[in-house]
Amino acid sequence: MNAPIVLAVVATLALQRAFGAAGAPALGAVLLLPMPWIVGPTLRGRDRRWFVASFILGILWDAVVEEPVIGPGGIAWSASSAFAWWLAGTIADRSPRMWFASGVLASAVMVIVRAACLTPLGLPHGLALWSVVVTSLATGALCGISGWLLDADLPERWARHRSRRLR
Repeated sequence: MNAPIVLAVVATLALQRAFGAAGAPALGAVLLLPMPWIVGPTLRGRDRRWFVASFILGILWDAVVEEPVIGPGGIAWSASSAFAWWLAGTIADRSPRMWFASGVLASAVMVIVRAACLTPLGLPHGLALWSVVVTSLATGALCGISGWLLDADLPERWARHRSRRLR
């Protein structure tokens, strides 16, 4: 991975930590901000090494978001990445709709696997059907917006606009 992507992932994790802080809006704690970093590489056809990077992302998630133990996040994020990779290989659509669907399903996998990892340890996991649905839909919307922004290719459109104005 290159340095700008690593910095962007770290900034995303820091923003996730800020959203989960006391006094922050409740919707901020529902969003899984790093999920576009899981869905994006799979839908854009990046190499399979991102699966290993998603495990590291999960370990960082555990440390930054202050989970009770280190490890379940790594397992949950890598399971989410594997599911998104399987889904991208099964369905050929790469539209923002697919980004939304992948975000919904991958975030549901992440939340459920994380709860499954915390349950044998006797730690609270806060798994309820409504929380899985709300988290999945909000995170899916975030992924859909990310896919739409990448699909819109705004810097290229701006460059074409500027070149037409200069003629």
